[in-house]
Amino acid sequence: SLATKFEPPTSTTRRQSTDPLTIPHEIYNIIMNGSFWESLTKLEQLLIPYCAILNILQTDKAHLFEVLHGFAYLYQFWQKYPNSNIANGILIRLEKRWKLWEQPLLILSWLLHPAYKSNYFTSPSRSQINYLHMGKWLTYYYKAWTGKELTSILKEFDEFSQGIKYPFDDAFVAQFENEIHKYWCWVQNAYSEIGTVVAHIFGICVNAASVERLWSSIDFFHIKTRNQLKVINNFISAG
Repeated sequence: SLATKFEPPTSTTRRQSTDPLTIPHEIYNIIMNGSFWESLTKLEQLLIPYCAILNILQTDKAHLFEVLHGFAYLYQFWQKYPNSNIANGILIRLEKRWKLWEQPLLILSWLLHPAYKSNYFTSPSRSQINYLHMGKWLTYYYKAWTGKELTSILKEFDEFSQGIKYPFDDAFVAQFENEIHKYWCWVQNAYSEIGTVVAHIFGICVNAASVERLWSSIDFFHIKTRNQLKVINNFISAG
């Protein structure tokens, strides 16, 4: 192996500048131990699902429903993991993290995905969704974000959940493919209340990539530190 080329000498004499390069005894012993490579292989297998999720969430078009997908994927992964001692500890951590998140917002981002409606929200799976409860959260976010009293959001929500009438039918939804935010901005013209809430939900940035891309496109604070948010404070102070 490559490590054997840099095997440290058995003598304890002080190394001279003319001596061949070697690695410390502690590191060499770890590398040459077979259990180290077994553990490294196991770690690689554990990191694969996390890396797959991060590859999605780090894109500049990542949405909240993809956070929910990632969480569900990890939870299922650890439920099936053969080592129950490790799995139970991770599952407890995931459950604690889930309780800290704004769960209704994540669930609404999944529930109001137009392409999911025909796949997940048809009978009998539709009967498992508490539309009454989610309607309450729709009204909450509408009031919180607009400061207005609602008049028709629950009726609009019901029409969406039925998925029969234009513009909620499958044929119309399919025209927008994966452009979810664009679809809801279009719908907002006719269904102003639910359209306002959902366009807001799908417009939320999951990470800073979307913001940095926008700033870079307009040469806004394009500096070597990749438009770190801290520069805003410097700008405000200078003003």
